[in-house]
Amino acid sequence: MKKLSGPIMERIDLHIYMEPLNYGEFLESTGMGSKEMKDIIANARKIQKDRFRDFDITLNSQMEGNLIETFCNIDSAGKEMLRKAFEKHILTPRTYQRTLKVSRTIADMEGSENINSNHVMEGIQYRSRLNGYN
Repeated sequence: MKKLSGPIMERIDLHIYMEPLNYGEFLESTGMGSKEMKDIIANARKIQKDRFRDFDITLNSQMEGNLIETFCNIDSAGKEMLRKAFEKHILTPRTYQRTLKVSRTIADMEGSENINSNHVMEGIQYRSRLNGYN
């Protein structure tokens, strides 16, 4: 990770660090099954395809400028979280938009029409883990 420069890291949407899992935790794991996760992802992709049916894109990651403003409706608590993350230099102008798109996808996976503060918080966490925050 130290070999990647900041500008390269800004272009990667999700930064996820996984703690090693010990054997006891592995045996007790009750995580989501592959079929359930596949269904959630398929539903989110259908939502995105329907959302962008009048545009030349199919996924949230492909949104630019006006489309981000149109389709990333955030509640006031979420907006405040984004402002604070930006002011604390957790987000840059580039990563701000990427975080909005990731938050939109998280909301889609939950079947939520709007982005709420929980979606924003999760989106920010995916950016900040490898940047020394959180």
